[in-house]
Amino acid sequence: MDAKMLIDRYLKHGIISSDDIIDSNTEDVMQTIISRVHKYAIKQTPDGRYTTYVPDGCKPNGRRQIRLKSKTELYRVLCEFYDIAPDECTLTVEQAFELYFDYKEQFIEAENPEFRLKPQSLRRYENDFVKYIKDSELGRHKIAKLKKEKLVGLLSDMVRTHRMSKTCAKNVLLNVQQVFRHAWQQDLIAINPAEKIDKKKIMAFTRYVPKKTDEEQVLSVTQISALLDAVYAQERKKPGDMANYAIQLGLLAGCRVGEFAALHWSDIDDEFIRIDHSENRVTYRRKHEKRSELVIDEPKNRKHRKIPLTDEMRVVLDKARGVGYKSKEDFVFVHADGTRYTEGALAAALKRRATEAGLSKVSFHRIRRTISSMLNAELPQKTVSAILGHTETVNEQHYNYATVEQAERKRALSSVSSKVINFRAGKEPLRNVKSG
Repeated sequence: MDAKMLIDRYLKHGIISSDDIIDSNTEDVMQTIISRVHKYAIKQTPDGRYTTYVPDGCKPNGRRQIRLKSKTELYRVLCEFYDIAPDECTLTVEQAFELYFDYKEQFIEAENPEFRLKPQSLRRYENDFVKYIKDSELGRHKIAKLKKEKLVGLLSDMVRTHRMSKTCAKNVLLNVQQVFRHAWQQDLIAINPAEKIDKKKIMAFTRYVPKKTDEEQVLSVTQISALLDAVYAQERKKPGDMANYAIQLGLLAGCRVGEFAALHWSDIDDEFIRIDHSENRVTYRRKHEKRSELVIDEPKNRKHRKIPLTDEMRVVLDKARGVGYKSKEDFVFVHADGTRYTEGALAAALKRRATEAGLSKVSFHRIRRTISSMLNAELPQKTVSAILGHTETVNEQHYNYATVEQAERKRALSSVSSKVINFRAGKEPLRNVKSG
């Protein structure tokens, strides 16, 4: 194929535009074409030759070297190598998503935990795909024919039609970009139109969700007191209901509910509560087995940690131990028959106690935010993050709220106001100072 035909072909497929070839010679146009479809650098070696790499699945590192005397000859070989790419790919965006899911699924069984993907994470990707991409105009579009402007328009329409929140749209856009990047890496598309899309233009169509106040994110001391009253009342009625002790321990340690569900007596010694396990619900892909199960696995983010055991925690654990329920697996929070409380059962018990206390929207996660926020007033955030098992950034953004009561805020402000007003009491009045 000669240069003119190749240029016409790449113009047709949108790989280059008419602006790219105005006032340009053939070699300049060839360079423009190559820069759009070729991801490896082109370098000149000390002996004057030009070298680069092209994808090659037969090689151990997935690529092979090309080394030629002139840049023009190298361009010709590269153009021939990529010649079939635009016409071969008839993949739709939907099909590209499915290929991406197949690719990601292999990381569920990754030996190295740093690269391991949780099944529920892949399931969330698939749920977004089914809800927003599948059977949509974007999903039916040929991925190789999508230009950046068209993709931005389709994504904007999707966000607006579904009235997505900022968080939802951000997650979906990230998935779309990952799918297009994977298609480009697999040489299914010559250019990646999702690489530099204008996210602000798309996010401008998201539904505005006002940020929750600090009072909505955490529990006040008054609310904690009311919740504990309800828990103690139920404990007196049913001392064998171990969920009440899990709630009390939650208010003291700030653990995740799944960590309480997976807590073993062997995890507790005289000094610490070791968090080495957590309950997780594993949901398997619909293409294989459509099922889910509860498993005991590592804590979130694989952050194993030790929580200092306080006297108050010892009292709660002694009460739980005194109930006398035994579990073959050594779980702490179990029913009379020895079966453990699941995450859902503990969460439901907390909801019942909150209702009895006249409170709403109380969860173990809200309790966790409360304990973290209180600890932040006492300790460096790095230390708090180590105790609760999240990063400093997450601690700052999601676990650091004002927990001081309004009455205490008023008292403190009144104290400051009094000092300001009475600062010069007993002294000569201030002289008038002319401005300027």
